[in-house]
Amino acid sequence: MITPSLGVYFNQKAELSRLADEEAQHKKSIASLQDELKRWDDPNYVRAQARSQLGWVVPGETGYRVIGKDGKMLGGGVSLEPAGDAATAGQQNSWWRRMVGSIKTADSPQRAVPSQTPR
Repeated sequence: MITPSLGVYFNQKAELSRLADEEAQHKKSIASLQDELKRWDDPNYVRAQARSQLGWVVPGETGYRVIGKDGKMLGGGVSLEPAGDAATAGQQNSWWRRMVGSIKTADSPQRAVPSQTPR
């Protein structure tokens, strides 16, 4: 007679423990997101992010891009694909996928490999 009641009790106790852990994780996540939100209120942080992620420069500065011997920009970046089937191209190359790709490329640019042609 007591066994089913004890089973329910222990199940509920385990569920409460799991929910308390989950709540603690959510509170930690909320605190982290609130800290990030506060950082975005700082104009210097916004300027630094625009410089690093978007490649923006301050008026009066000169921005540079390195061009290889073949005339293409080194380090990758976003390139526009030729127009094709709009439905297929829209699914495969949506703007946000290109944006994420350009950010990944900016974080780890490809190094130029010297050609091994004899002179």
